[in-house]
Amino acid sequence: MTAAQLELNKTLGLPPEAVVHLVPIGDPIAPPIAEMLSKRAVAERLDLAALRAGYDAAESVVHKAVLQHRAFNRIHSLLR
Repeated sequence: MTAAQLELNKTLGLPPEAVVHLVPIGDPIAPPIAEMLSKRAVAERLDLAALRAGYDAAESVVHKAVLQHRAFNRIHSLLR
């Protein structure tokens, strides 16, 4: 038995005389694309969904303030 086989048995918690038959797994699986992982994280992670909702709410507040400011300026200019 080789040193590598003995080390594998030790790592697996097997007795030194155990025989482990390894089988090739075929073609390696390609790692996922970063863009796909990002989309999946946004879709599935609730913490990211909550963060996005917070950003959207804050953006709505800013948009409302801009519209109110414009309306105030128009009214103010009409009253002059």
